[in-house]
Amino acid sequence: MPSPQKIADGAYGQAIDEEVRRIARKPGAHPET
Repeated sequence: MPSPQKIADGAYGQAIDEEVRRIARKPGAHPET
């Protein structure tokens, strides 16, 4: 069974990924690379 810390880290990482994808969908929101 994963530790509570691992679960929290996973949920945090997932939330970041979703936010990044949401921002990236906005035109001109992501910086030029």
